[in-house]
Amino acid sequence: MQPLLEISNLHLSFKLFEGTAHILNGINLTVGRGERVAIVGESGCGKTVTLRLILGLLQQSNMRTEGKILFDGLD
Repeated sequence: MQPLLEISNLHLSFKLFEGTAHILNGINLTVGRGERVAIVGESGCGKTVTLRLILGLLQQSNMRTEGKILFDGLD
């Protein structure tokens, strides 16, 4: 059965005046249908940014992404 959510080698960086800020570095995650997943970590480790990127709610002109996010087989 195909996974509901598949994230492969996800990278995110922001181009800033001071240089480039690397926020996410190679995240991989697979979630099957009916599974429940908790994203936990220290404050500022990228949990909210990751979820906003998955949902398509993070769109900025200074943002650069690499990798693949598939939801139900669609990019």
